[in-house]
Amino acid sequence: MKNRFWFCTVLVFALLAVAISAETLQAVVRLPDNNPAPFATVTVGDKVFEADAEGRVTLEVPADVKTVKITWLEVTAELPVSANLKFKNRLLYGPPYIKEDFVVTGPDVWEFTDDQISAPLGSETMLFYEDAFDNMVLRAKYSITNPEKAQWYYLRFFIRLYDPGFWGYSVNMSVVNDPYFVRYDGNWDQYVAANMTFFGPKPAEGKEYELVMFAKDETITVYHRDVAGKYTKVHQFVDNSPEAYFDGGFAIMKSYSGATIRELGIFAY
Repeated sequence: MKNRFWFCTVLVFALLAVAISAETLQAVVRLPDNNPAPFATVTVGDKVFEADAEGRVTLEVPADVKTVKITWLEVTAELPVSANLKFKNRLLYGPPYIKEDFVVTGPDVWEFTDDQISAPLGSETMLFYEDAFDNMVLRAKYSITNPEKAQWYYLRFFIRLYDPGFWGYSVNMSVVNDPYFVRYDGNWDQYVAANMTFFGPKPAEGKEYELVMFAKDETITVYHRDVAGKYTKVHQFVDNSPEAYFDGGFAIMKSYSGATIRELGIFAY
Protein backbone atom coordinates (compact mmCIF):
# COMPACT_ATOMS: atom_id res chain seq x y z
CA MET A 1 0.00 0.00 0.00
CA LYS A 2 2.82 2.37 0.88
CA ASN A 3 4.55 1.76 -2.45
CA ARG A 4 1.27 2.32 -4.30
CA PHE A 5 0.75 5.61 -2.43
CA TRP A 6 4.21 6.84 -3.38
CA PHE A 7 3.71 5.75 -6.99
CA CYS A 8 0.42 7.70 -7.28
CA THR A 9 2.00 10.75 -5.64
CA VAL A 10 4.94 10.73 -8.06
CA LEU A 11 2.55 10.30 -11.02
CA VAL A 12 0.43 13.27 -9.93
CA PHE A 13 3.48 15.49 -9.55
CA ALA A 14 4.78 14.36 -12.93
CA LEU A 15 1.49 15.24 -14.60
CA LEU A 16 1.44 18.61 -12.84
CA ALA A 17 4.98 19.30 -14.01
CA VAL A 18 4.00 18.60 -17.61
CA ALA A 19 0.93 20.84 -17.30
CA ILE A 20 2.93 23.64 -15.68
CA SER A 21 5.67 23.44 -18.34
CA ALA A 22 3.19 24.02 -21.19
CA GLU A 23 3.06 27.71 -22.08
CA THR A 24 -0.08 29.43 -23.41
CA LEU A 25 1.00 31.65 -26.29
CA GLN A 26 -1.07 34.22 -28.19
CA ALA A 27 0.32 34.31 -31.73
CA VAL A 28 -0.48 35.73 -35.16
CA VAL A 29 0.26 33.83 -38.38
CA ARG A 30 1.33 36.21 -41.15
CA LEU A 31 1.78 35.99 -44.91
CA PRO A 32 5.00 37.17 -46.59
CA ASP A 33 3.49 40.66 -47.14
CA ASN A 34 2.77 40.87 -43.39
CA ASN A 35 -1.02 40.54 -43.78
CA PRO A 36 -2.68 37.97 -41.48
CA ALA A 37 -3.05 34.43 -42.83
CA PRO A 38 -6.78 33.70 -42.39
CA PHE A 39 -7.59 30.30 -40.90
CA ALA A 40 -3.99 29.10 -40.98
CA THR A 41 -3.22 26.11 -38.78
CA VAL A 42 -0.35 25.67 -36.36
CA THR A 43 0.83 22.16 -35.50
CA VAL A 44 2.51 21.78 -32.10
CA GLY A 45 3.61 18.20 -31.58
CA ASP A 46 0.49 16.13 -32.18
CA LYS A 47 -1.95 19.03 -31.67
CA VAL A 48 -3.34 21.34 -34.37
CA PHE A 49 -4.58 24.86 -33.58
CA GLU A 50 -6.58 26.94 -36.08
CA ALA A 51 -6.22 30.69 -36.44
CA ASP A 52 -9.21 32.98 -36.92
CA ALA A 53 -9.89 35.23 -39.93
CA GLU A 54 -7.25 37.66 -38.64
CA GLY A 55 -4.58 35.00 -38.25
CA ARG A 56 -4.81 35.06 -34.44
CA VAL A 57 -4.32 31.76 -32.64
CA THR A 58 -3.92 30.57 -29.05
CA LEU A 59 -1.27 27.87 -28.68
CA GLU A 60 -0.36 25.45 -25.92
CA VAL A 61 3.38 24.94 -26.31
CA PRO A 62 5.34 22.52 -24.08
CA ALA A 63 8.62 23.92 -22.78
CA ASP A 64 10.67 21.41 -24.75
CA VAL A 65 9.05 22.34 -28.11
CA LYS A 66 11.15 24.87 -30.04
CA THR A 67 9.52 24.84 -33.49
CA VAL A 68 6.00 24.65 -34.91
CA LYS A 69 4.60 23.92 -38.36
CA ILE A 70 2.36 26.54 -39.94
CA THR A 71 0.07 25.82 -42.89
CA TRP A 72 -2.06 28.19 -44.98
CA LEU A 73 -3.94 26.54 -47.84
CA GLU A 74 -1.18 25.16 -50.11
CA VAL A 75 1.89 26.51 -48.29
CA THR A 76 3.60 25.25 -45.17
CA ALA A 77 6.68 26.13 -43.12
CA GLU A 78 8.46 25.15 -39.91
CA LEU A 79 9.33 28.14 -37.73
CA PRO A 80 10.74 28.81 -34.26
CA VAL A 81 8.09 29.28 -31.56
CA SER A 82 7.13 32.96 -31.60
CA ALA A 83 4.19 35.30 -31.19
CA ASN A 84 4.77 36.39 -34.80
CA LEU A 85 4.71 33.37 -37.12
CA LYS A 86 5.48 34.77 -40.57
CA PHE A 87 5.91 32.73 -43.75
CA LYS A 88 9.37 33.19 -45.25
CA ASN A 89 8.30 32.86 -48.91
CA ARG A 90 9.91 35.66 -50.91
CA LEU A 91 7.59 38.60 -51.50
CA LEU A 92 7.46 39.35 -55.23
CA TYR A 93 4.95 42.21 -55.20
CA GLY A 94 2.99 43.99 -52.49
CA PRO A 95 2.13 47.38 -51.01
CA PRO A 96 2.65 50.26 -51.28
CA TYR A 97 0.86 50.22 -54.65
CA ILE A 98 2.32 52.55 -57.26
CA LYS A 99 0.75 53.12 -60.67
CA GLU A 100 4.18 53.47 -62.30
CA ASP A 101 4.83 49.78 -61.52
CA PHE A 102 2.21 48.83 -64.12
CA VAL A 103 1.57 49.14 -67.83
CA VAL A 104 -1.97 50.51 -68.31
CA THR A 105 -3.85 49.41 -71.43
CA GLY A 106 -7.18 51.12 -72.05
CA PRO A 107 -8.45 54.25 -70.32
CA ASP A 108 -6.25 55.33 -67.41
CA VAL A 109 -8.98 55.42 -64.77
CA TRP A 110 -7.12 53.57 -62.03
CA GLU A 111 -6.70 55.23 -58.65
CA PHE A 112 -3.92 54.22 -56.26
CA THR A 113 -3.26 54.64 -52.56
CA ASP A 114 -0.54 52.88 -50.57
CA ASP A 115 -2.89 50.01 -49.70
CA GLN A 116 -5.68 50.07 -52.32
CA ILE A 117 -6.27 50.06 -56.09
CA SER A 118 -9.67 51.07 -57.47
CA ALA A 119 -11.44 52.06 -60.67
CA PRO A 120 -14.96 53.36 -61.39
CA LEU A 121 -17.67 51.85 -63.55
CA GLY A 122 -17.31 51.97 -67.31
CA SER A 123 -14.63 51.08 -69.88
CA GLU A 124 -12.37 48.06 -70.19
CA THR A 125 -8.88 48.66 -68.87
CA MET A 126 -5.99 46.55 -67.61
CA LEU A 127 -3.09 46.91 -65.18
CA PHE A 128 -0.22 44.69 -66.34
CA TYR A 129 2.85 43.95 -64.18
CA GLU A 130 5.62 42.65 -66.38
CA ASP A 131 7.90 40.01 -64.89
CA ALA A 132 8.75 36.32 -65.21
CA PHE A 133 7.15 34.77 -62.13
CA ASP A 134 6.97 30.98 -62.34
CA ASN A 135 5.88 29.21 -59.14
CA MET A 136 3.92 31.92 -57.35
CA VAL A 137 0.83 32.83 -55.35
CA LEU A 138 -1.54 35.71 -56.13
CA ARG A 139 -3.79 36.86 -53.29
CA ALA A 140 -6.24 39.77 -53.30
CA LYS A 141 -9.33 41.06 -51.54
CA TYR A 142 -11.77 42.70 -53.92
CA SER A 143 -15.27 44.06 -54.36
CA ILE A 144 -17.27 44.76 -57.54
CA THR A 145 -19.97 47.26 -58.45
CA ASN A 146 -22.24 46.70 -61.42
CA PRO A 147 -25.58 48.49 -60.97
CA GLU A 148 -26.55 47.99 -64.61
CA LYS A 149 -26.35 44.21 -64.15
CA ALA A 150 -24.86 43.87 -67.63
CA GLN A 151 -23.86 40.38 -68.77
CA TRP A 152 -20.37 41.34 -69.91
CA TYR A 153 -19.19 43.16 -66.78
CA TYR A 154 -16.24 41.34 -65.14
CA LEU A 155 -13.26 41.80 -62.87
CA ARG A 156 -10.46 39.53 -64.10
CA PHE A 157 -7.24 38.36 -62.42
CA PHE A 158 -4.52 37.02 -64.74
CA ILE A 159 -1.30 35.16 -64.01
CA ARG A 160 1.53 33.93 -66.27
CA LEU A 161 0.86 36.35 -69.09
CA TYR A 162 3.72 37.81 -71.14
CA ASP A 163 1.89 40.70 -72.83
CA PRO A 164 -1.05 42.91 -71.83
CA GLY A 165 -4.37 41.47 -72.97
CA PHE A 166 -6.12 38.13 -72.87
CA TRP A 167 -3.21 35.77 -72.23
CA GLY A 168 -2.40 33.23 -69.52
CA TYR A 169 -4.65 31.87 -66.79
CA SER A 170 -7.54 34.01 -65.60
CA VAL A 171 -10.22 34.00 -62.91
CA ASN A 172 -13.17 36.10 -64.06
CA MET A 173 -15.58 37.43 -61.43
CA SER A 174 -19.06 38.78 -62.17
CA VAL A 175 -22.13 39.69 -60.11
CA VAL A 176 -24.39 38.51 -62.98
CA ASN A 177 -22.76 35.40 -64.47
CA ASP A 178 -21.12 32.49 -62.69
CA PRO A 179 -17.39 33.13 -62.11
CA TYR A 180 -15.09 31.07 -64.30
CA PHE A 181 -11.47 30.00 -64.75
CA VAL A 182 -9.94 29.80 -68.21
CA ARG A 183 -6.67 29.87 -70.11
CA TYR A 184 -6.79 32.64 -72.71
CA ASP A 185 -4.64 32.46 -75.82
CA GLY A 186 -4.67 36.00 -77.20
CA ASN A 187 -8.23 37.34 -77.09
CA TRP A 188 -11.42 37.07 -75.03
CA ASP A 189 -12.79 34.51 -77.51
CA GLN A 190 -9.55 32.55 -77.97
CA TYR A 191 -9.52 29.68 -75.51
CA VAL A 192 -9.97 25.93 -75.42
CA ALA A 193 -13.48 25.11 -74.21
CA ALA A 194 -12.13 22.22 -72.14
CA ASN A 195 -9.98 24.73 -70.26
CA MET A 196 -12.98 26.79 -69.09
CA THR A 197 -14.57 25.88 -65.76
CA PHE A 198 -17.46 27.71 -64.08
CA PHE A 199 -17.87 27.82 -60.33
CA GLY A 200 -20.04 29.64 -57.81
CA PRO A 201 -21.53 31.30 -56.02
CA LYS A 202 -21.44 34.68 -57.76
CA PRO A 203 -20.04 37.54 -55.69
CA ALA A 204 -22.62 39.99 -54.39
CA GLU A 205 -22.33 43.58 -55.50
CA GLY A 206 -20.28 45.75 -53.15
CA LYS A 207 -19.37 42.88 -50.83
CA GLU A 208 -15.73 42.04 -50.17
CA TYR A 209 -14.22 38.68 -51.18
CA GLU A 210 -10.79 37.10 -51.24
CA LEU A 211 -9.21 35.28 -54.17
CA VAL A 212 -6.06 33.14 -53.99
CA MET A 213 -4.40 31.60 -57.06
CA PHE A 214 -1.53 29.12 -56.64
CA ALA A 215 0.66 28.34 -59.65
CA LYS A 216 3.20 25.54 -59.35
CA ASP A 217 4.69 23.97 -62.48
CA GLU A 218 1.73 22.78 -64.58
CA THR A 219 -0.90 23.07 -61.77
CA ILE A 220 -3.09 26.10 -61.05
CA THR A 221 -5.24 25.96 -57.89
CA VAL A 222 -7.86 28.55 -56.99
CA TYR A 223 -9.42 29.35 -53.60
CA HIS A 224 -12.19 31.86 -52.95
CA ARG A 225 -14.12 33.14 -49.95
CA ASP A 226 -16.51 35.75 -48.70
CA VAL A 227 -14.30 37.50 -46.14
CA ALA A 228 -16.91 36.68 -43.49
CA GLY A 229 -16.39 32.96 -44.12
CA LYS A 230 -13.77 30.31 -44.81
CA TYR A 231 -12.00 29.37 -48.03
CA THR A 232 -13.45 27.08 -50.67
CA LYS A 233 -11.22 25.35 -53.18
CA VAL A 234 -13.12 26.22 -56.36
CA HIS A 235 -10.84 24.88 -59.06
CA GLN A 236 -7.67 22.97 -59.86
CA PHE A 237 -6.32 22.89 -63.39
CA VAL A 238 -3.42 20.80 -64.67
CA ASP A 239 -2.09 22.06 -68.00
CA ASN A 240 -0.02 19.38 -69.68
CA SER A 241 -0.53 20.80 -73.17
CA PRO A 242 2.34 22.02 -75.37
CA GLU A 243 0.81 25.51 -75.12
CA ALA A 244 0.99 25.66 -71.30
CA TYR A 245 2.31 28.85 -69.71
CA PHE A 246 4.97 28.35 -67.04
CA ASP A 247 5.90 31.92 -66.15
CA GLY A 248 5.00 35.54 -66.82
CA GLY A 249 3.58 38.62 -65.17
CA PHE A 250 0.19 39.26 -63.59
CA ALA A 251 -2.65 41.61 -64.44
CA ILE A 252 -5.97 42.97 -63.26
CA MET A 253 -8.54 43.78 -65.93
CA LYS A 254 -11.70 45.69 -65.23
CA SER A 255 -14.27 44.90 -67.93
CA TYR A 256 -16.76 47.74 -67.32
CA SER A 257 -17.43 46.86 -63.67
CA GLY A 258 -16.31 49.14 -60.88
CA ALA A 259 -13.68 47.53 -58.67
CA THR A 260 -11.71 47.95 -55.45
CA ILE A 261 -8.70 45.74 -54.69
CA ARG A 262 -6.94 45.50 -51.31
CA GLU A 263 -4.19 43.29 -49.90
CA LEU A 264 -2.95 42.49 -53.40
CA GLY A 265 0.19 40.43 -53.02
CA ILE A 266 2.40 38.08 -55.04
CA PHE A 267 4.83 35.76 -53.30
CA ALA A 268 6.97 32.78 -54.22
CA TYR A 269 5.43 29.33 -53.95
